[in-house]
Amino acid sequence: GDSSHLEAVGNSSGGTDSQMVCITKVFHSAHIVLGIFQLLATILLTLTYTLTNYHRFELPKFDWRGFIYGSSSEVAHSRSKPSLNQKMAISITSFYHLWLTIMIVCSVAGIRYYGVFFCVHLLHIIAMFDLLTRVIKGATANRDQLLVVIPFALVIIYIYAMVHFHLTRSAFASTSMEYCDSLFECFSTAIRYSFRNSNGGHAYSWTGKKTFEDQWLRIGMDMTFWIFYSIIGLKVVTALVLDGFTSQKKDRESALKDMNSMCTMCGITKDDFMKWGIDWDTHIHKEHNMWQYINLFYYLNNTKKTAKLSAIEAEVLRKFESDDISFLPRQKSLAMKQARKVDQEEQKRNMKMF
Repeated sequence: GDSSHLEAVGNSSGGTDSQMVCITKVFHSAHIVLGIFQLLATILLTLTYTLTNYHRFELPKFDWRGFIYGSSSEVAHSRSKPSLNQKMAISITSFYHLWLTIMIVCSVAGIRYYGVFFCVHLLHIIAMFDLLTRVIKGATANRDQLLVVIPFALVIIYIYAMVHFHLTRSAFASTSMEYCDSLFECFSTAIRYSFRNSNGGHAYSWTGKKTFEDQWLRIGMDMTFWIFYSIIGLKVVTALVLDGFTSQKKDRESALKDMNSMCTMCGITKDDFMKWGIDWDTHIHKEHNMWQYINLFYYLNNTKKTAKLSAIEAEVLRKFESDDISFLPRQKSLAMKQARKVDQEEQKRNMKMF
């Protein structure tokens, strides 16, 4: 009886193991197939973005003199003027190209490491929603100033790590992941506790420092750390982020106001067109369509390489490449000119009648 019972248990456990092996094989096969589809979709997204946009290769440059002294340096002014393609093309070293590369790498790594890296693709939601994109741009608008704050914060933390290393090293409890046997360990521990919500100071265990006299030392260190790090450092970061959101909001509102109330090509306001009875939508979509002008610039730039341009076309291209916008219909509109002409003829007829 016992042997038959053990045999039955062995058969049942063997059946369970075979089922688990079968499920594992199905899951692995599905993971490979879906991972390949994910990789192909990411590659197609990258190719689509690359082939449907003009690109230029330009290494990122930072004007240190202009950043320090508040004005652009002579080096920046001495750079050659960009060509037509450089003016209207997307830099191939932009962050979006880097992000597409990261997505491809994570797709390959996701296939290799059982889909762990596929979670990174969820961040692409930011690129799909304009609101999230504007939030990221607002938070990083003052990124140069934010990068300067980081060394300042590290210097403050290093000073306190030095003080802890020489005065309160014995107050650290290694059982609570508070290490201070060397200056590097004190510095790493201070960094970890600096980014925790410790109500103004480092919430160390302070083992062996429980007397009333020790309290004054802790008050002094926590209070000064709260002033220099929490108030000055973190508040500066918050102010820079809020300033970025404010400036971005003002720029967006100004741009939307100009787009909705002023023609980009001629600079005539919507109210002026309505005063002369000219339809605003017809003007910006048919008479002065901005995208038709952009297509013209691309056409002229591409045509000059394969065919000879007319005198007018060559002059327009020359002025555009030299940043001369005198060829644009500034404060000019055929529809408004015609409306004024009709109004003048009406006035003449009325004068003759009287």
